Amino acid sequence: MFVEIVEAYVQKIKTIYEGICKKVPEFKEHGFDKFMETRMLLSSRLFGSKIAGQECGVLVPFADMLNHSEN
Repeated sequence: MFVEIVEAYVQKIKTIYEGICKKVPEFKEHGFDKFMETRMLLSSRLFGSKIAGQECGVLVPFADMLNHSEN
């Protein structure tokens, strides 16, 4: 079950990557692996939000640090 969930998520990211490459062909020079690596780094810092009625992820610098002790 877990493997299928991960495979579906990778396919979703690949579809996003291919969509970007269709609109910006030179984006391909970075490659899917680099896109995936960058996407994973960013997703660990995304907060869910709704903007104009659409669910999306947003970056909120330092917000992830607010739930930690001073030390």
